[in-house]
Amino acid sequence: MKKLRFLIPTIFLLFASLECAAYAFDEDVTVHVAYRTKDGLGYDNNYATLGLYYAPSALFSNSSCFSNFQPLVDVRSHYIQSSHYASNVGVGLRTLLTDQAIVGANVFYDYRNSSVSCYDQVGVGGELLNCFLDVRVNGYFPVSDRTRCSSPSTFLYTGGFFASRRFKEHAYQNVDLEFGRAFNGLPFAPYLAVGTYYLDSRRTRNTGITHNTRAVGTRWRVMSKFWDFLTLEVNGSYDPIFKGRYQFYAAVDFALFSLCCSTLKEFFECTPCRTCFEDRMRERIYRNELIILKKKCFWTTNY
Repeated sequence: MKKLRFLIPTIFLLFASLECAAYAFDEDVTVHVAYRTKDGLGYDNNYATLGLYYAPSALFSNSSCFSNFQPLVDVRSHYIQSSHYASNVGVGLRTLLTDQAIVGANVFYDYRNSSVSCYDQVGVGGELLNCFLDVRVNGYFPVSDRTRCSSPSTFLYTGGFFASRRFKEHAYQNVDLEFGRAFNGLPFAPYLAVGTYYLDSRRTRNTGITHNTRAVGTRWRVMSKFWDFLTLEVNGSYDPIFKGRYQFYAAVDFALFSLCCSTLKEFFECTPCRTCFEDRMRERIYRNELIILKKKCFWTTNY
């Protein structure tokens, strides 16, 4: 049962990818394969991602009263080193705020298991995309108890001595804010972003554990896209709980046809931004994929 919430999105992704590849009829579907290195915010191991991204722009033609809106469906499954799993299922909606700005909102359900327990989380986000500066804000809210304990492991020694070990793990509620911009005049048009985040893991009723519950951190990332399908990124963060963290990220997006829909091209006018507005309406939602966890080891002895 612990793996069920991971297996369902994974099976859906595999069948959907095979069906789309077999019939090759939907130009709005993108298969997403990615790899992120270890030592990230709330995780210590590398993990790989298989995702399916659907932006059904064809449903909203120029003749429709909903032609300004772009719905999004984002499903991702992650395999974390040491045989742990995570998944995300989310929907979003973007629309034109002005002729130079896009506003969007999204909601996600996140799942992650670890060596201690399984965790569920609800995430909500908003974004403002334009030619000058992008603004993204996301909130992540774990469901149920945020502190979990593993079963104790007892070690017996001669002379009647023993030691008992157990792990206590905290899931952090958090909010992040990011400002980003693309620089078209530089090689490969890098995208630079900086931001801040707030972590909060309160004392829970079942365990009565007190710990370092709150912290404010800073983060940054440098991303660049090559040949319209390969994404490379370097990012880092620092806060008093997790200290300094740095990761490398690589992703490949396989669009079945073109990601740009002809109906949107007719409706929007391309601007001198890093991409045309129709591409920005359809770009992938950026957010934390894994629930932020912190594990500590506690020992009890009679010597």
